[in-house]
Amino acid sequence: MLAIVHRGVRISTRTQLWLALISIAVLVVFFVKVVVRVGGDNGAAAFSPAAAEQGWGGILFAVLYGVLLFVGFETAANLAEETRHPKRDIPRAMLWSVLIASGFYVLGTYAQVAGYGFDMKAMTDAAAAPLIGLGEPYGNVWIRRTLELVVILDMIAVFIGCSVAATRGVYALARDRWLPAPLARISERRGTPVGGTVLIGVVYVLVILTPNLFPGLLGPQGPPPYVAVFAWLSAFGSFSLAVTYLLVSAGAVRGLARHPRPVVVYGCALAGVAVTGAAIFGTLYKVPSPTIYAVYAALAVLVIGIVVAALRRSPAPAPESPASRPAPPAGARGS
Repeated sequence: MLAIVHRGVRISTRTQLWLALISIAVLVVFFVKVVVRVGGDNGAAAFSPAAAEQGWGGILFAVLYGVLLFVGFETAANLAEETRHPKRDIPRAMLWSVLIASGFYVLGTYAQVAGYGFDMKAMTDAAAAPLIGLGEPYGNVWIRRTLELVVILDMIAVFIGCSVAATRGVYALARDRWLPAPLARISERRGTPVGGTVLIGVVYVLVILTPNLFPGLLGPQGPPPYVAVFAWLSAFGSFSLAVTYLLVSAGAVRGLARHPRPVVVYGCALAGVAVTGAAIFGTLYKVPSPTIYAVYAALAVLVIGIVVAALRRSPAPAPESPASRPAPPAGARGS
């Protein structure tokens, strides 16, 4: 992963796109097959809020997953400095991606609900992997194995996207002197962030080692340690992303104050605040201990960040070295 990220966004983005396209193509074919097999039992029950067993509380909890489905679209801005026509191509790519992904999500969600006969108990029983659970009833053991492979490819694609965004984000913060200056180093040959890549690599190693060094992370009766780490980081990341999107939505009113259509800005900001507020509720809704402590930790990091930002104001950007000017890494214009 680190080698792919170090070589530049061209190879990392193309690798990510090919993995995603292969998995999407396979899943679309499978989803259509499920819907066709359901036949006359298809209906609109899957889209009725009245069908939610836990009422609006359950729906708001589900909003969190809806928000997380679109996590990462904003990182397209990280590619701006390595795109020939960023002002034209980046917004166009983001808009089409959102529209295509929305259609894919609706198809996939409906196919799974219909595949389980609109029986939420049956789907809940397979909640660990509801998609994989449909592999054999609507195919055979080889289709099930193919779906498992597709999930792995998707995980790798997400891993690449997160790695690219994180390394560029670390670079931007270090360049603007919010992080130590060595993290702003870039490769003279590749023009990619060396400091950010090394830091992310260290974090990855620590995450891998933690469940192996501390097998009793949640006690002898708890889940496997790697599951505990995943659950904790998922709660931490979900809450952090939801709060970040909430602040971005609210801040749009000021950031786009000179926009020629202020009514649109206020409408979009209000919608963003409402959706992300529901997502934050989802991160807190019936979350058991000790996973809930991940949310408290994320909140503590947020408070510390706000305090540091208030005390430091806006530090002056670090001067660019001559070697860094010809090939700035993606994300060099903003953190």
